[in-house]
Amino acid sequence: MEFLKKMVAFGVRPNEITYGTLINGLCQTGNTAIALKLLEQMADGNGEGGVICKPGIFCYSSIIDGLCKDGLIEKAKELFLEMRGKGIKPDVVVCTSLIYGCCFVGNLEEASLLFSEMENQGLQPNVMTFTTLINGLCKEGKMKEANGLLELMNQRALQPDVVTYTTLISGLCKVGKMEEANGLLELMSQRGLQLDVVTFNTIINGLCKEGKMELANRYLELMIQRGLQPDVVTFNTLISGLCKVGKMEEANGLLELMRERGLQPDVVTFNTLISGFCKVGKIEETNGLLELMSQRGLQLDVVTFNTIINGLCKVGKMKDANTYFELMSQKGLQPNVVTFTTLISGFCKMGKMEEANGLFEMMTQRGLQPDVVTISTLISGLCKVGKVEEANGLMEMMRQKDMRPKWVTFNTMINGFCKVGKIEKAIGLFEMMTQKGLLPDVVTFTTLISGLCKVGKMEEANGLFEMMTQRGLLPDVVTFTTLIDGFCKVGKMEKANELFEMMSQRGLQPDVVTFTTLISGLCKVGNIEKVNELLELMSQKGLQLDVVTFNAIINGFCKEGKMEDANRYLELMTQRGLQPDVMTFTTLISGFCKVGKMEEANGFLELMSQRCLQPDVITYTILINGFCNVGKMKEANGLFALMIKRGLQPNR
Repeated sequence: MEFLKKMVAFGVRPNEITYGTLINGLCQTGNTAIALKLLEQMADGNGEGGVICKPGIFCYSSIIDGLCKDGLIEKAKELFLEMRGKGIKPDVVVCTSLIYGCCFVGNLEEASLLFSEMENQGLQPNVMTFTTLINGLCKEGKMKEANGLLELMNQRALQPDVVTYTTLISGLCKVGKMEEANGLLELMSQRGLQLDVVTFNTIINGLCKEGKMELANRYLELMIQRGLQPDVVTFNTLISGLCKVGKMEEANGLLELMRERGLQPDVVTFNTLISGFCKVGKIEETNGLLELMSQRGLQLDVVTFNTIINGLCKVGKMKDANTYFELMSQKGLQPNVVTFTTLISGFCKMGKMEEANGLFEMMTQRGLQPDVVTISTLISGLCKVGKVEEANGLMEMMRQKDMRPKWVTFNTMINGFCKVGKIEKAIGLFEMMTQKGLLPDVVTFTTLISGLCKVGKMEEANGLFEMMTQRGLLPDVVTFTTLIDGFCKVGKMEKANELFEMMSQRGLQPDVVTFTTLISGLCKVGNIEKVNELLELMSQKGLQLDVVTFNAIINGFCKEGKMEDANRYLELMTQRGLQPDVMTFTTLISGFCKVGKMEEANGFLELMSQRCLQPDVITYTILINGFCNVGKMKEANGLFALMIKRGLQPNR
């Protein structure tokens, strides 16, 4: 502006080209507000400041373009109308700028209308216009419409350039249409267009996202064969893709190739590799990368530290994770919300809630606002250790801060209350979910059904089961198994069997847990015949009986006094390579004690010792009680003394 005044002072009157050039320069350097003020002076005809000419198409076009690039589309449209009102006819350039602006703010409908209006006004969209609208459509995933514009270009004998094709290829890659993207590459070659680094990077990125690493590597080779130099972006993309599929040796190999080609890996390269090694649990490999970063003068950033801390937390190395946390501050880096949330999550998984709470308090002291993820993580940790009321306090904090808890947070809290038997509070949260517009999912329903089953409220549990289906949610194997278990525990075997049959009718395959649950229930009521039917069905379905299933069957026979059958299943268990546990032997000991066969019962105690299994208080108590019942006090006292000697405390 000062330069303009000097021009006037020397008797040189700036013309429209002078002002247009200045406005264009101001817009390109991000000084659109100053350019706008100058345009207003021109429009007002401020002769004092040397402005004696009116703005034309060049001035308006420059400033509209600047406004559109800044996302100020409404102001741009206002100037467009002003320009037309002054009789200045819009050209292709100004219309293309407006189309770009509409696409920039996501208003594709208006962008398409402007495109049509151009043609109605006799303006022919050029390659730039088409490419701009194609880019907007690709960003929104509207590939059919974008391809339609490419066809229209061909119909009008407009030759799409490298940018047009690269834009379309990028859009196709984003929606996973790699075959179509490859087709466009072929078309480019047929039309004599030279693929540049950006085009290759686009297709390589698309292939990496699809996990097609072999093909991505082939494009790297093709790129080099055509005399193009892969850049840092090319290698970073490939390294990221290989890391995602766990091919860390190959990813590390690309780091070496970068150095051979004279490319300097950046912080993103190293962070990607560090993250990859952390994901596959090779934390020790990150030390070499950190050393290499230091040698190359690359500063570790917050992302680097967060990546390492996350890796250490995942493998439970919380002491090392804390060391890196402290090192961040020493290097002048401020831990962010992600850093704190990662550490809190690590401590929660280890059940170290004191440390997790300490970090949560430190966050707020440092002026960092915990987000939904942070608080949900802490809620989950507290629920795991049974501190449900404390977790509920955090839910209340979220409500006060107008934060919206997610499904997982509600599900965690509902599960927490169910585990401690506070079923009414769990139901309250279930109702709150729907009030807040969060529709309970299968996990929510199954969790609450489980809670109701645990407290024996089978009618309410069944009511929720029916509500699920009414809401269009399909109960899964876990839901059915949970409800079957509940009915088995209250002895309602008819209902349990009915649910079991319903599973098959709905195309669900009962798993080992489902079968074991029903078998256990049937054993309790002595329906051994039905148990044998289920065992046969398991065999037909190729399901292998596990220790829990065998224990359930053995328990059923023991309760019926059928000790010969119980013994037979113990033998079958070992024949199938399964190791009987303390529960197996305790059940058998209890069964033999009930029928007064103390010699056999005591024999199992000896067998436990041979198998290096330690009898517990329950095992000893059953045996002692059995000997007392048959009047063998000497043996009972001997077992009592042995129990004390082994450090077991007698119960009441």
